[in-house]
Amino acid sequence: MRKGPKLLLWSVVIGMALVTFFQWIAAFGGAEEPKADARRMLYEASLFQVELLAGHAAEAASAGTTGELDGLKQAAYSVEYTHARFADALGSGVPELRSAGVLMELLVRLQIGGERKLKAEEAEVLAAAAPYLSELHDAYAELFDADGALDAAAAERIRLADEEIAALLEREGR
Repeated sequence: MRKGPKLLLWSVVIGMALVTFFQWIAAFGGAEEPKADARRMLYEASLFQVELLAGHAAEAASAGTTGELDGLKQAAYSVEYTHARFADALGSGVPELRSAGVLMELLVRLQIGGERKLKAEEAEVLAAAAPYLSELHDAYAELFDADGALDAAAAERIRLADEEIAALLEREGR
């Protein structure tokens, strides 16, 4: 065999070996892709739950029966659960959301006897809480900035809205 075809054959074999070698490096330990920030993901999940809660609260303001409050009760539970995980992951600086638990207690009390028509004062309490839950959502949406830091002003707005909601539900819901 002449040198030209022999050189070409070896060049192809070595080229294929190099391509395979680089594919293995890429597949089994090349440069790692950046991983998503778990704290950011917890915040986004919690924000989504707060958004659902605010939406269900607006709908509950016009509910006629206790059975129509199931979505609101589920959303309150979800907010309480996801926010607790988010707060645990971030540590200090994240305001407590006591109002979600208070809202759940009120809804369980309303539904304890089965499905019935809501009394006018019960519907008024739910309607009065809806704007505060909307404010809570608006403040929550600003809590975690793009750099991954907590916004102290948004945290204070959340704390104030949470206190208003809890106080309203405890005062009027009894």
